[in-house]
Amino acid sequence: MKSVKSKNKTSLMDNTIRRLLFSNPSMSIEMCRKITNALKNKTEEEKELIRANLQESLALYKERAKESVSIEYREDIRSQAKEHIRQWESVYGKASLADILSLIDSTDIKLEEIASDYLTPKTIAEMLDEYVVGQGAYSKKLALSIYTHILRTKEDSEDMPKANLLVYGPSGVGKTYGIQVLAKKLGIPFGIVNCNSVVPEGIVGEKFKDKLTQLYMDEEDDLDNAIIYFDEVDKFFKGNGNYDDRMLEELLLFLDDNNIITYPDSFRQDCKYNQIPAKKITCILGGMFETLKEAAQKRLALNAPGFTSTAHEDISDNQIYEYVNKEDLKKVIGSDELYGRIGHFVRVNDLSAEQLADILLQARESPLDLYRNYFSRHNIHLVITKDGAEEIAKAAYEQQVGVRGLKTILWQVLEDEMHDIEGMRIIRLNRKYVQKKLQDGKAGI
Repeated sequence: MKSVKSKNKTSLMDNTIRRLLFSNPSMSIEMCRKITNALKNKTEEEKELIRANLQESLALYKERAKESVSIEYREDIRSQAKEHIRQWESVYGKASLADILSLIDSTDIKLEEIASDYLTPKTIAEMLDEYVVGQGAYSKKLALSIYTHILRTKEDSEDMPKANLLVYGPSGVGKTYGIQVLAKKLGIPFGIVNCNSVVPEGIVGEKFKDKLTQLYMDEEDDLDNAIIYFDEVDKFFKGNGNYDDRMLEELLLFLDDNNIITYPDSFRQDCKYNQIPAKKITCILGGMFETLKEAAQKRLALNAPGFTSTAHEDISDNQIYEYVNKEDLKKVIGSDELYGRIGHFVRVNDLSAEQLADILLQARESPLDLYRNYFSRHNIHLVITKDGAEEIAKAAYEQQVGVRGLKTILWQVLEDEMHDIEGMRIIRLNRKYVQKKLQDGKAGI
């Protein structure tokens, strides 16, 4: 399938239909070609009907494929899937990792059984670009971290480079979501620690190790390949190189490859304790780190030849992030011990109104999918036009609410229609419709 980075952008609906065709090995390549060739002459409403029919067909295929326990039938599915990939690529070119994983989800086949060579840092980054729009540098860094993590946690793996990563920048642009997508798609246990609610050992409250306990209970298995995301970790750093010593000590326990982490297997009083080498866990640290802007401003004003304290008055707060370097990071973190164990750093960017519209129109798992699923359950079809997506994106950008805000605005626009679920119909989100609903919403506040 075409990536969202393609110059000739296809609509979200076209990409969705192509994904459904690829994900169903029972679809002949002749039928796939017939349907995709016809899309250019179809309206969005007609495409929505095609999508609904293909979704129903795929659901039936999934049910049959996953319920079968026959070894012969499983082998037939594997052979069918391999042949489907081969024929698809003869017509459409090489499939993406995202497409392959969609096919695997439909058939319940493991990646290594049909397409292990599709998993590389590059293909992981390309897949992430389809979910997290406008964060190319983040996709590349995170993909390499995840790929290295996979190699590091293999039983026969030799020593590999450290894969810990710190990501900084505004909220609501994909920091957490990107990790969640990759962990889910690649079958890696994943947990989030909200550092704002964590307390030091010896004090009543949530601990770092509690996340391992919860993960162990959820996964019902060992955690030798878990990824832990420490959200709002910047709360530990108070600026000017100051940090919480006790919290830092606990964090280093996870980051240092030479440590063994001991954690309870449950929250009961009669719990037992498990042990896991820290090298089998990859840690990703995230936060806004607004103090980095201050560090960059100070460094540029004091150290850059020809600059004065007013040299960067025309640079916005968000643009200052572009001037942040490792010297600033090291100063803000303060601890050489921690800085050395993180290893890699990357910034996420604010999203433009155009990028927010692209998320609605093209991103896999677009916020629009949630509402399309809601209406589809009641035999109502939801379509969106380019100018309708732009209007919703404009509202989200002006309110500075990021991707999360797209969901809220969609709710506001569609709330009346969500109440009225009787009767089959098509809801068309164009600019005029969206503007009216947003105005009605303001008037009702």
